[in-house]
Amino acid sequence: MVIYAGFKPVFADVSADTFALDLDSFRDRITAETKAVLPVHIFGYVAPLAEICSLARERGIFVIEDAAQSLGGNCDGKKMGSHGDFSILSFGGDKILNAGAGGALLTDDTELAQMIDSDIKNLPAYFRPLEYSLKSLSHRNLYHAMVDLLRANHETKVDSIFSSAMPFYEDLYLQSFPADPIVMKRIENGFDRLDSDNARRVECATQYEELLAGAEVMLPTSWRESGVLWRYSFLIKDAAKTNRVTAALRRNKIHASNHYWSLADLFVGRHDHPNTKYVCPRILNLWTDETATKGYIEKSCDIILSALS
Repeated sequence: MVIYAGFKPVFADVSADTFALDLDSFRDRITAETKAVLPVHIFGYVAPLAEICSLARERGIFVIEDAAQSLGGNCDGKKMGSHGDFSILSFGGDKILNAGAGGALLTDDTELAQMIDSDIKNLPAYFRPLEYSLKSLSHRNLYHAMVDLLRANHETKVDSIFSSAMPFYEDLYLQSFPADPIVMKRIENGFDRLDSDNARRVECATQYEELLAGAEVMLPTSWRESGVLWRYSFLIKDAAKTNRVTAALRRNKIHASNHYWSLADLFVGRHDHPNTKYVCPRILNLWTDETATKGYIEKSCDIILSALS
């Protein structure tokens, strides 16, 4: 979306403890041309927003907070999604608030809100012909194919393939979503359940943590303070074992995702982000939604521990 808006994305490193934006890396990449920073609470884990916002204000930089995977959580005494000049939410896919579709852009600035409303009215109406579904699947498959190449060999250069294909997918995203009454009712119901749903996700994380303690893994902890996580994400210390563990889980019909990789590798072929380079081949995501019952989590952890040993 940064590229489609006519800007140049500049990629900073992450923290190996939280998987979110590293403050020092952000500071080092600020130039006179920097217009905005987009910290993402990836998987629901907290970015250091107080420090990011303070630094951004000093330099006259907009903060666009991506809280799509952290809705309902807390950070520095405020709700995630309430720190930046803008905040992004998602209600599609299997996000924390899953209405099947839609999203939201938030701002406290009345003048900016009016500008955004005007721009939205000029977007084409949301439309999903067969070609839309084919292109959407194509984009997803392209991403997964490039990540698999990088997982097979971290030094593979895929940026020319991936970035050159972006113009073909622009019309998938720049659309005006209708005020669908069914989706709106799902969003309303989702907010009613938000606190209880997040409490259940934290219970899942607690169980995962207890069962995996002592294994060859690095377990994040920020969800304890924030009260939110989208998926239970952790690092397998021996990167070579990540694929083995993932395959074992999937053979046993357990949801597991390791398809997250450095966007710098995909868009600009940069490999100079040491924490990101460490995290990418080691990270594994486990589900915390309604499918994650006590028995499901026990089975998942048994498979992980067996595969690791």
